Amino acid sequence: ACVVEKDKPLAFINKNWETVFTLPATIESAGIFSGNLCRVEDNQKKCGFIDATGKIVIQPQYDFVSSFNSGRAVVAVFASKETPGRLHSGGLSQIYEQRQSGGDDGMLWGVIDTKGNEIIKPTDKYIWICRFSNGMATFISKDKKSGCIDAEGKEIFAGRDYSRIGYYKDGFVSFERGGKWGLLNNKGEEIIRTKYNVPLQFFNGLALTQIGFINQKEEVIIKPAFVDVSMPFVGECAAVTAAVG
Repeated sequence: ACVVEKDKPLAFINKNWETVFTLPATIESAGIFSGNLCRVEDNQKKCGFIDATGKIVIQPQYDFVSSFNSGRAVVAVFASKETPGRLHSGGLSQIYEQRQSGGDDGMLWGVIDTKGNEIIKPTDKYIWICRFSNGMATFISKDKKSGCIDAEGKEIFAGRDYSRIGYYKDGFVSFERGGKWGLLNNKGEEIIRTKYNVPLQFFNGLALTQIGFINQKEEVIIKPAFVDVSMPFVGECAAVTAAVG
């Protein structure tokens, strides 16, 4: 865990509260470890990564970085050095919502590997790239195409007729067309046509829709009987709010 003591540099401790390593004084914040690497941000608001020993292995140089997954991290820099401020503190989720509504704040988006090699050099070709999952990531391009790239930066599929696109997870991507949501597989083939009111996000094989929890064959496994579902299925359980009376 990362801890902060008054007038001291950031440090990581173990479960016995023993200091494992201390970060350089120039590092102002740190994230959580993923794939043995952890995001850090320096006093110039630039982001990089440290390893499990606290060594800076990817120098802070980006205005935004995601955590690593599948050996890849999404990075972004401002197109102009004169661009004021910093990227949204809400991270990819907040950026995603802005991009889906057509927003673009002049960021150049790219992808790096765990050694800091730029698989996709930051470019204005994309206005958003999602965090990787299972070796794939969704994107929105400057010309309003949406689709998926693989770990080598190759576009696996892209389409202009998606009004919104979700996150890649377990081989599937939810997409919206005409105000309704459907599901694509990892080849971009439509396996569930657009007829649902909400994005189809499957957790342990089930997705919440207006007709209840369905599986990927669109069979209703759990009928709608709850006021709210605050957390999808994790393991064998989901958090729900039941109607009273």
